[in-house]
Formats: sequence, C-alpha cells, structure tokens
Amino acid sequence: MNFYLLFFSLYGLMILPMNLHFRLRLGQNTGYWVRLEAIGLPLSGTKEKKNLEEEEKETSAREKGHALSDVNLQFLRILTEKKTFRRLMELGRLNRLNLFVRLSFQDAAQTAMLFGLSRVVLDTLHKTHAVPEAFHFLIRADFHHSGSILLLDGILSARLGKLLATFILLGLSYRRRRLPPPPAHGPSA
Repeated sequence: MNFYLLFFSLYGLMILPMNLHFRLRLGQNTGYWVRLEAIGLPLSGTKEKKNLEEEEKETSAREKGHALSDVNLQFLRILTEKKTFRRLMELGRLNRLNLFVRLSFQDAAQTAMLFGLSRVVLDTLHKTHAVPEAFHFLIRADFHHSGSILLLDGILSARLGKLLATFILLGLSYRRRRLPPPPAHGPSA
C-alpha cells in the first residue's frame, strides 16, 4: 500500500473547501433554500440553477411548532457556551450575507418609526465595522399594508477538516453532558 498516496488523499479531503448557500424568507410565503457545494460542484440534488423562488421549501406553522418543540435544550446550552461559540465563529468565513427587509404595518407611524430605528442601527453597525464587510442590507418601508418580509441570503465557506474536528468536539461535549455521573463509591466496611 502506498502510504504517500493515502496521506495526500486524506490531506486533500481535509483542505477541501465547502460552501453553504442559503436563503431564508420570513413573513409572507415563509420558506428556505439550502445548497451545499464542494469545489463549486453542488452536493445537494439540483445540478442546474433554477429560479430560487421555485426551489424554496415552504414551511407551515405546524412544522415550525414541531421543529421548535423538538429542540434539545441541553444541545442549545452547549452551543451558546463561550468556548463553543468562539470555536463555531472561527470555523468558517462569511463570503456574502444579504439582508432585505420590507416593513409594513397597519399603522403608518409605526412603520415609519421602525424603519428609521432599523436604518440607524444597521447604518451604525456598518459604519463602525461591527459587522463583516460581506454584510449588505436593504430596508424599505411599505405604507400599503402588503405585509412585512425578511429575506436573508448568503454564502458560508469552511474547510472539511475544520468542520469534522468541530463537530466531533461538539458531539463529545454533548455526550459527556448526557452521560449520568459515575456512582459514588462509599467506604467499605
């Protein structure tokens, strides 16, 4: 067996760039779209680029309720720990993140106030470089009561080796917390 070939094959897999393209729509026609790519080749089912609105999967209120009720709180605690959160933030790189918000409420004054507040907050974050350069946003106020919409569209990239190592560490941390504590041994008489 050629160990050099095996080593370089494993090394090639570890440095393989992976891209996650995602789109999330909240408001009217709530739905999502996710595609995983390796070296620019899609790993999820579709090979041809279609209209994203056609590929989005719509979610009903019932599905949202089931998804939220099945969330394991122990796993969420692990994800929000400072050490774990820092590791997840260093995991990949944000290539693009677009945020489109259309604000539309029954009260025009409320729409205008929320539009102004959100513009000030997002402009301040952008000007102070508190958000990455890849983050772009567009906020519009709609006074015709057509419904509010939030659309989040982006690309995340990471190396396969970093993904595997991080998910193995997360799994071990989760398992360690799920195991019952060992029985205490009392003094023997």
